Amino acid sequence: MASTRREFLALAGAGMMLGASGRLWAQVSTTVGDWQVTSVSDGHLSLPRGF
Repeated sequence: MASTRREFLALAGAGMMLGASGRLWAQVSTTVGDWQVTSVSDGHLSLPRGF
């Protein structure tokens, strides 16, 4: 049975989503005095044009 390009792309996309589902966010927590600070990042960094 021959696969089509559309089927391949659908399976590849589903596989990437399942494989990356646990790695979409980075989370770091620290405690400062009585406060807990939590930072959540998606890995996207924006820099100013003059940098």
